[in-house]
Amino acid sequence: MSAEKDSEGNEFLEDENWTPMGVENSTSSRATEYLDKMVKKVTGGLEGEDLLRVSWLSIILFFIVGGYWLLRSLKDPIMSVITGVEYIPQAKILSLFVVLGLVIIYNKLLDIYPKHELFYMMGLAYGGIFTIVGLMLLHPTIGLPNANPDPYRTLGWISYVCIESFGSMVVQCYWALVNASVDTAFAKKNFGLIVAGAQIGSILGPTIATQASTVGIPALYLLGAVIMFCMVAAMYLYITKFGIKIEGEKPVEAVTNKVSFTEQKDVKKPKSEGIMEGFYLFYDNDFVKGIFCISSLSMIQVTIL
Repeated sequence: MSAEKDSEGNEFLEDENWTPMGVENSTSSRATEYLDKMVKKVTGGLEGEDLLRVSWLSIILFFIVGGYWLLRSLKDPIMSVITGVEYIPQAKILSLFVVLGLVIIYNKLLDIYPKHELFYMMGLAYGGIFTIVGLMLLHPTIGLPNANPDPYRTLGWISYVCIESFGSMVVQCYWALVNASVDTAFAKKNFGLIVAGAQIGSILGPTIATQASTVGIPALYLLGAVIMFCMVAAMYLYITKFGIKIEGEKPVEAVTNKVSFTEQKDVKKPKSEGIMEGFYLFYDNDFVKGIFCISSLSMIQVTIL
């Protein structure tokens, strides 16, 4: 490498790459500043513990919706192979009655257990059921290797109803739990970011399901079961970190300073209105009728498509 001299007699290296002072640093700083502005626009300026709380809630919803859409993409093919495609409408109707029964049980359990404990129970129960069903799908006569559909093969019915009820029960329990743990101002500002996790899950879940021909439906079903356990673990860590309020009255601190069960019993709960309260609200309030129409039309459209 040879040295040259400029017009003033200063030496410099001929082959050395160089950049004018400040150009690279200025470009890098502008890119970082632009990225920071974009992040602040998306997050609304969230930082610290609030950003961590929103991220955690979004991850939990990601597990719930991602696992649901993964299994939802498998339920019709499983029903078709095991029971027969012509029985899917009957399975849909059966799911309606099963969910109604589960709602009654859920409302009763709300008078006994806090919402977060019910969430753990449901998550572990569905995780266990999906694990058992996933293993049974491998059975040569009960499972998918037997390609002769028969309406008396109960595995198809169980799989279909469990997946359908999961989408109805766990999601509503999650939102009830979130609403009990944050205030209205937090909800108005950050629920959009939380739902973003659900949108990512609803994309990735069916995308993973497209690999059924490669890894097999039972393996994907067992993956859905694992996601259920991840969902419960994520919620447990969230409650440990941030705590939760019981029935909007007295906050339960993080698990490290957890209120004892006897202290929780001392908290006065609102009077239970019973399962018919929703019908009374529907009859008395026009805006509830509007919500019903919007949500129902959306679900009818999704079902048809």
